[in-house]
Amino acid sequence: MYYDLHTHKISEENSDIFSVVNISGGDSLLKETAEGSLNTFYSIGIHPWYIKKENLHKELDLIEKYMSFPKVTMLGECGLDKLCKTDFELQKEAFLSQILISEKNNKPLLIHCVKSFDEIIALRKKYSPKQAWIIHGFRGKAQQVKQLTDNGFFLSFGFNCNEESIKNIPIEKLLFETDNSGHDIRSIYKKAAEILETSVEKLIDEVEANVRTFIKLPPRLT
Repeated sequence: MYYDLHTHKISEENSDIFSVVNISGGDSLLKETAEGSLNTFYSIGIHPWYIKKENLHKELDLIEKYMSFPKVTMLGECGLDKLCKTDFELQKEAFLSQILISEKNNKPLLIHCVKSFDEIIALRKKYSPKQAWIIHGFRGKAQQVKQLTDNGFFLSFGFNCNEESIKNIPIEKLLFETDNSGHDIRSIYKKAAEILETSVEKLIDEVEANVRTFIKLPPRLT
């Protein structure tokens, strides 16, 4: 089973891909998709680019509502971004609220982080979350890999990854995603397997073991 931990595309049924589709667009869209196909699951959160102070509490209530859906397996993407136009204090307010919702509902947190790793690490140390925190679309250097994994983060890599970072991540913290790249998740696993000089089959088993530490799944999806 290939695991695509973050994608924006709802693909046709495929028995060998487990995908977590990021949902935005409000109540009606999630109602239409939250049942989905066997191996399609969902995440919902407030991306820092789109936080609006006047809508924040309404959107947080919506996230809280859908955390109870069995097919909604993760909260996100959410996080901090120093390059976007959203006020940084408002970003922190929204992120903290989503941390608390994640913990309350026992759902892992999928994090968008741009030039804010120090703040994200400080928050993890402060709140000591029980749920997994996953940095999505990680492209940082090997030094950041060590800093983040030493503090308990999982890192999710796409096709355009830093090869040295892939080589230096502890295998138990490694995840993959397609995001909105248009790449097939199989090609990302293939590239990573070549970088790590291992087999795709072994990498599949290792990533599945990682996913099972924070998402409750049947013994095997078919």
